[in-house]
Amino acid sequence: MQYLNLPLANLFPKQLKILTTTFIKNTYKNNNMTKIIACSNLIEKDGKFLLVKETKKMAKGSYNFPSGTLEDNESLIDCAIREAKEESGLTVKPVSIVKLFHNPKSARGNSVLIVVFNSKTISGELTTSKEHPEVKFASLEEIKELNKNNLIRHGEYMLDAIDNYLNNKSIDLDFLGGFIYKS
Repeated sequence: MQYLNLPLANLFPKQLKILTTTFIKNTYKNNNMTKIIACSNLIEKDGKFLLVKETKKMAKGSYNFPSGTLEDNESLIDCAIREAKEESGLTVKPVSIVKLFHNPKSARGNSVLIVVFNSKTISGELTTSKEHPEVKFASLEEIKELNKNNLIRHGEYMLDAIDNYLNNKSIDLDFLGGFIYKS
């Protein structure tokens, strides 16, 4: 899967707001292409990163960060918090954005924008579900090995997000202003 990598160092709040606002205003259907906005949570604990195992048809058996698509009238922050809770049992607080990815034409023909948050655990315990039968923390080396074996759903964005996190490359949410905050 080919992603357009948007370097955070070159994005200013105004451009980020324009990017997401334009994407949202284009509605979800335009020229027979579905536009999808997804929020993803990079959650680190003791040098390991939280992964959830997928069961849905298009990603069955692969691992991903806790993530999912934005619902109607939902802020980006609310989406990230909801997805972490639904997929892992953890209540999180997104503190920064570690990566943005835009795939203008996915394998399914969709245009996908993924906002990857560095999220801190506030409470909760890891919980599995029918949709996510395995929830675990894995080291960077384990994730790279899973990626080599095609067991990471979106390995490129996940590995780039981890690299940014480890190298303190992120955009603080306070710097961006209120447009992505909880409603």
